[in-house]
Amino acid sequence: MPTYSKSEHLLIETARSLFWEYGISRVSVEEICENAEVSKMTFYRRFENKLDIAKAVLDELIQEGVKTHENIMSQDISFEQKINLSITQKIKNAHNISQEFILDAYKNEPELVKYLEKHRKKGERMFIKELKRAQKSGEISQSLKVPFIKYLLNRISEMAHDENLLALYKRPEKMIEQLVHFFFYGIMEKSNDR
Repeated sequence: MPTYSKSEHLLIETARSLFWEYGISRVSVEEICENAEVSKMTFYRRFENKLDIAKAVLDELIQEGVKTHENIMSQDISFEQKINLSITQKIKNAHNISQEFILDAYKNEPELVKYLEKHRKKGERMFIKELKRAQKSGEISQSLKVPFIKYLLNRISEMAHDENLLALYKRPEKMIEQLVHFFFYGIMEKSNDR
């Protein structure tokens, strides 16, 4: 991951904030620079265009996610506790994300769609590895086939940027929370919620 100067980091944080609220397509380089109080010359010294800074924003999120995942999975706690911590983190990461951002990143910007798909596959491989480990230790059902779980993960990923599903929610973070909970717990209440 590249090292950023203070002003470049400020540009990334500002872009993230604006993208989260308005989506990528509705934000201009000028708005990012103006809100960050950084010159366009500084912007263009580091970033080629708006999609380049969008990738930088996503890179930081992905790196934070990987670091958090590794930290959670290295803890000496049960797999269920690890999943609960992971769910909490995913919901926190989705906080205040706009439908516009989700649609831009996963549908409207082909370059970002390809970029995110590559990272989604890496994350999926990490998660499948943890599932196999938990299955081997008896912490999750031995009867579940890993290809079935992988299939469900792909379908849920598609659902996360389905416009019809997004339209059911005022904020996408609630939809993401429900998709994650549904994947891990189904429709039954968790035993500690009863």
